Amino acid sequence: MTEPEPSATVPKLSRARRALLIAIPAIAALSLAAGVTDYISLDTLAAHRAELLDFVAAHRTLAVIVFTAFYFAGVALSIPGWGVLTIPAGFLFGPVLGAAIVVFAATSGGAVVVLAARYVLADSLRAKAAPAIRKLEAGFQENAFSYLLALRLTPVLPFFLVTLAVAFLGVRMRTFLVATALGLIPVASVYATLGAGIGHALEVGAHDPLAAAHEPTMIGGLLGLAALALLPVLVKRLRRG
Repeated sequence: MTEPEPSATVPKLSRARRALLIAIPAIAALSLAAGVTDYISLDTLAAHRAELLDFVAAHRTLAVIVFTAFYFAGVALSIPGWGVLTIPAGFLFGPVLGAAIVVFAATSGGAVVVLAARYVLADSLRAKAAPAIRKLEAGFQENAFSYLLALRLTPVLPFFLVTLAVAFLGVRMRTFLVATALGLIPVASVYATLGAGIGHALEVGAHDPLAAAHEPTMIGGLLGLAALALLPVLVKRLRRG
């Protein structure tokens, strides 16, 4: 059963923290208006591949910090389609480090959304998301951890919507962090592997376009996508069993 966090124990946020959390939707709106998502594409990666990889090679730690902060900010601001950055993560840092960056940044960014929804923007967000959240309520009440893990493993619902459900249905932050991180690992790994495969394919394809299709990392990423497509069926069967 879900263990709701008693309202009596909800900590009061300082004015500075409240102001910071209130600023989140405003910054998100400005980011979308500026067209920040227009710069995140495979075409952009391909066009600037050499410069990006040279920068990562020369300033690896800085590159990891900047990319992690960028990914974290997009999740915290709930910018639509931000998960596509998982592919560039693998492209720039390889499948293992790329996936690790994504899992950390997405989980911590989601925690900011939970805090904002629970303590600052509760009334307005609850009213807008209420119908969708009610459909998830029974699952969270039955077993919050396993249900959240299943939702993260099978990302058929928007990350933001599931996170709002966590905020409004009394799921503990610890449950959110652990289930989200575990559920994101296979998804992030597949897309980061695909990103690494695209990077290798671009390099090989410059000399032999047909050889790019046979790159092991590229094949692994595509097979991973196929496995993810079957994952919802497997999770559904396991939950019924």
